[in-house]
Amino acid sequence: MTVNVQAGRTYSFDAYLSVTGSAGGVQAAIGGTATTTDVRYDGYVVDAAAAGTKGAAQAAALGTAVANPATITGPASAVIRGTVTVLAAGTLTVQAAQATSSATIDRHQARFVCVVP
Repeated sequence: MTVNVQAGRTYSFDAYLSVTGSAGGVQAAIGGTATTTDVRYDGYVVDAAAAGTKGAAQAAALGTAVANPATITGPASAVIRGTVTVLAAGTLTVQAAQATSSATIDRHQARFVCVVP
């Protein structure tokens, strides 16, 4: 999931990923090719264990994992929200990876919304 962004603008974004797995964790972040002057985003995972959020973190640089629990239980949702100010045009991309081989990210159930306020 990638969007093109223009220089000199500030964007707000929301990303949602559907994740399945039993013992494997997930890692999710916002990356891309745009040069930024300010990046602020946070993320977390909510899983079937109903134990609140997991892997919650904040980032001030593209490519920093923020929804990154070591384990998840059953189906889970990874959420990332934030803002970015773009210096040089490029892209913003939702990045997601398995922490172990037993987690699966369903990219068909994913969404990425990026809005210029």
